[in-house]
Amino acid sequence: MKFLNLKFPEEVLMNGFLSFVTCHLISILSDYMYYARDPGQPPKTSSAVGDQLILFFRNIISSLSVSNQRQFLCSLLESIFDGRPWGGIPLFYLLRSISHIPCTRVWNYKVVKNATVNFEGCLSTQDVTLRSASQCDLLNAVFKHLSVETSLIEICDIVGHFRRKESWCRGTGTWEMIIDGLDIFNENYDNSSVHKALAETMSSLDCKDIVHPSDMALGINLLMEKNCRRNENNIRDFYTESLLKPITNFLRDCHMRPYLDQTKLAWTLQVVAVTLQIRYEVPSNNQGTELKHDSDLSCLVNGIISVAQLFITHMDMLNQPHDLDTLTHYLQLFGICNSAPPLRSTMKNLYVQILEKCKSLLEKTDPVKLLFGILILEHLLLFHYKDSGHSIREEYHQLFLQKIVHSIPSLTQRRSIEGYKSTEFTSNLLLETTRSCWSCIDILITKKKMGSTNSLAEIESTVEAFLPEAVNTLGRLNAVHVFQVAVSLAPSVIKTNMWQELVELMWRSSSEFRKGCDLYRSLIGYLSDLLFHRDAIVKPEYHKFIVQISQKLLTTGEAVQGIAAHMARSLIMPLSERAVRDGLPSGTLDELMQDVLVPLLMFGYVFRKQFKVVQDTVEYIQHCGTTYSTNILLESNWDADQRARAITLRFLLSLNKEKSSDRSIAEATVQGIRYQYAKCTVDRRDFGNSQSHRYKTRLLQALLLLLPLLDEEECLLSLSWLCKGLIKDHQQPSVRYMQEWGIALIIIFHPSFYPHLLKHFLEGAKERVGCVGSFLASLTHVACTTEEEEVLSQAIQYTLPWCMAQHFNTRLYAQVSLRKIWHHCQAINATAVLDKYDPMQQCLQFVVEQGSAARNTLNMLNDFYFKVFHPVQHYTLQTIVYDLPCLSLLANDEWLTVDFIMGAMDSSILPVRSEIPLHNMDKVLAESSPAPWVIKAAGEPSFPEDSEVSGSPVLNVQRKITPWKSMISELTAPLDLPNMAEPRQQRGGLILVASLIDKPPNLGGLCRTCEVFSVREYVVPSLAVLEDQTFNSLSLTAQQWVPVKEVKPDNLAEYLRTLQNEGYTLVAAEQTANSKKLSEYSFPERTAVILGNEREGIPCELLQLLDVCVEIPQFGIIRSLNVHVSGALFIWEYTRQHLAKPTSG
Repeated sequence: MKFLNLKFPEEVLMNGFLSFVTCHLISILSDYMYYARDPGQPPKTSSAVGDQLILFFRNIISSLSVSNQRQFLCSLLESIFDGRPWGGIPLFYLLRSISHIPCTRVWNYKVVKNATVNFEGCLSTQDVTLRSASQCDLLNAVFKHLSVETSLIEICDIVGHFRRKESWCRGTGTWEMIIDGLDIFNENYDNSSVHKALAETMSSLDCKDIVHPSDMALGINLLMEKNCRRNENNIRDFYTESLLKPITNFLRDCHMRPYLDQTKLAWTLQVVAVTLQIRYEVPSNNQGTELKHDSDLSCLVNGIISVAQLFITHMDMLNQPHDLDTLTHYLQLFGICNSAPPLRSTMKNLYVQILEKCKSLLEKTDPVKLLFGILILEHLLLFHYKDSGHSIREEYHQLFLQKIVHSIPSLTQRRSIEGYKSTEFTSNLLLETTRSCWSCIDILITKKKMGSTNSLAEIESTVEAFLPEAVNTLGRLNAVHVFQVAVSLAPSVIKTNMWQELVELMWRSSSEFRKGCDLYRSLIGYLSDLLFHRDAIVKPEYHKFIVQISQKLLTTGEAVQGIAAHMARSLIMPLSERAVRDGLPSGTLDELMQDVLVPLLMFGYVFRKQFKVVQDTVEYIQHCGTTYSTNILLESNWDADQRARAITLRFLLSLNKEKSSDRSIAEATVQGIRYQYAKCTVDRRDFGNSQSHRYKTRLLQALLLLLPLLDEEECLLSLSWLCKGLIKDHQQPSVRYMQEWGIALIIIFHPSFYPHLLKHFLEGAKERVGCVGSFLASLTHVACTTEEEEVLSQAIQYTLPWCMAQHFNTRLYAQVSLRKIWHHCQAINATAVLDKYDPMQQCLQFVVEQGSAARNTLNMLNDFYFKVFHPVQHYTLQTIVYDLPCLSLLANDEWLTVDFIMGAMDSSILPVRSEIPLHNMDKVLAESSPAPWVIKAAGEPSFPEDSEVSGSPVLNVQRKITPWKSMISELTAPLDLPNMAEPRQQRGGLILVASLIDKPPNLGGLCRTCEVFSVREYVVPSLAVLEDQTFNSLSLTAQQWVPVKEVKPDNLAEYLRTLQNEGYTLVAAEQTANSKKLSEYSFPERTAVILGNEREGIPCELLQLLDVCVEIPQFGIIRSLNVHVSGALFIWEYTRQHLAKPTSG
């Protein structure tokens, strides 16, 4: 995309180039793959193309006059939001680039309004982080380019189309940007359009263009916030009272007015509710904002009291299913008031009166009033129950037990309300009431720690009896509540042997909601909590079933991020309890460790390219901090797979070597590691960063963490297993490093195993010479950590023969190993060893100092693995999970930081008991570079210093033509662009007729060939094929540049006759009795080439109409070429023959 770095003068831009940008370039930029990180690009950085786009648009704007800026930016906004379905990545980078354009003020309200309306349609299918960041960028762009003549109410209308909880929530950087941006607009904020619209609406709802309640609420908040920043406290309060006066006047004594306008009341309630929502629903880390100006809204207290009294007085009048909306407005307002500090105490007093009225509704025989009573009771339980005394809570228990709980099964099955016609309103009321009932149960049971009573225990037993049926007949609205109740009742469910049945039902029922990813993720989370409940974990007879369901969950986790992470947390929570680990007989947890914990240790799948682009972009957005509201408002799942591993690694760090139960867990885990490693080992070498390569690395990381907890027997088994792994497989660098390091650590921890290492070394040398380098590395690390002269002597004895090995790498490894061991012997003054091998060392020294051997040895000694790496001093969590993966050139999504792992679980739940330090004491590994052989294995570019051709000029390089030069001829004069080998002609005289071809891939490939060689016209059987995904994957937008015409097969004969009448020669690409060879045929300038069907060729009746049949000479056995290839050969031969000829129009 070097094209994006070009800068054009205004005359070139206005001569068709801007149209190219808005009509064609925007479509091209919708491809995800353009935004992939370049090889070697640091993590947490944006796409190179994304950065180039910023420069590209800045260059265009800087070259244009103000009037042309307006024309281009309006056209650009319209072309982006023209109804096309945008992907999250391209849209993010496009909006990011527009938000970085310097301020212009060229967009009017209508242009921006249309764009934001269409923008809403692009958000539904995108990742929540990308969605949020795109909204922030577009809002930034709007406030940079929106005309200063735009009114405040219009600004509120625009901002209202963005999702508040994802972008402009109060307390975020975007909110601050909006407040600061208001200064530029020509609006008098003491008498704004919001003041006028509010006054007009409160005087009469019949006025034209009623403002939406949410827009009005936003305007009120913006004005209050603006006023608070420029005035003292007393002036602030006066301004707020004045601003809200139309509302407070209307609400005051509203309960005493017999002819109250209900439409106006509903509008006002919504305005007040949303106003309070915007003001008090702030991010958790900005709670100070909530209390900053509480007195501002105290003027609403009397109005809220009046509304509550109106509600209490007229509650009996809500007796029709369509009154659900009215009830919802009231309850929504009361709930928000309960969260607003100035109004909280007011609502607490009013709730006592509402409770009494609720009781009377639940006594009614009218089914609608009874259902409304249930909804009101849910509201009271949410906002009044927890602050009530014991007697009031018991009153709630009795009310729910006597009036509601027994009717829940029948209510769930009910499809109509007796005495009322079945309508949309009755259906909505029944669904909402069912949800409300389960919400009440959820609240009562989850809050039983506030004090259990006999009535609450009876509620639990009653619910438990019909819980399986409720799970089996789950609805979207009540699904979460039902699942949460199941988890809350887990102890009794497990005790009554209902647990397994319930888990199976929850698994089946949750699968119905897979399309709603967030809901499905929540349901699977509750299922995991029940599956791994403490009371189930301590029952060994349940473990087999737990393993079966866990395997299903892990499979599901491949497609739905976040499931494995929740599963890991659910499993680790009971295992973190010392009573669970110590209370079970040794070996009880082995099955769970091997078949559940170990798969979680290795969890995480290789992203396909498109998903890798998404992950990298989300990582960049997260790194931007408060620039994007998503980092304050939302929790992203972009690192969910890593969190699953981090949680299980955190658990391994909590195991205590002094506890036999922890040692047993470690032993079972290591056995599971060996088993899973064998499953992902194949006969051939793994590709770098492939799935099996990553699995092996993760398993070996876990093994290194567990080594201090293993007894001698298990360590000896692990030593043998690691050595056999070196002998059998030629591994990727990360796996090889950890195998070598693991072998060295076991010998260092257990010096008596040293003979076993030497034995495996000899066996490996006989079986596969390629493993000798790895054994030498392990041997060197062991020798350089000991002062035992016998060990050092044997290390030199086993190394010396390989210093003269035939294989270069083996010889080099041996020479480097010997030199490192020798230097260690000198450092510790191992005199006996030095004297014994001095003659050999001198001979070798002479050899390795000759010619290129000296340079090769020196380069190897500069490898971090031999120069600075210490197997004991660097035996830390940081080296295992971060430094070594970096130096092995593993993909950066495999690098886990220590802080990330430590933050995966609270230290109070999982204290670190491991002997392994968390961090390195020095920075030598962090400052090191990968070894040359690692770079080569990873396929990274390497430029050896001693290359014989390094000084030679490189003359033959790739050069792509610049197609826009033929489209805008003026570009070649003012711009220093590379000259094309041959100037591209106007479209030639060739027509390619492909109406008989069926398959979109062939049609797409031919379309691309037609564009490359400037075919005059391309004829297809149907223009609908241009929308086919397979067609587009091969055409690469060629259909936008070549004339395409539709001629159906039935009309082909008539079309061909027309061409003949226009002077075209009809040439069939077909083998016939009289066909001519392509190499011998001379094409007339006006030629139409007709291609046959993939299977049938050209029908006989059409052949009779054609002027000539031409065939491609063939020398093989297969009788024909693919039609796409044949067509390409015909097009090229025609082009070759006419290259030097002038083309007629």
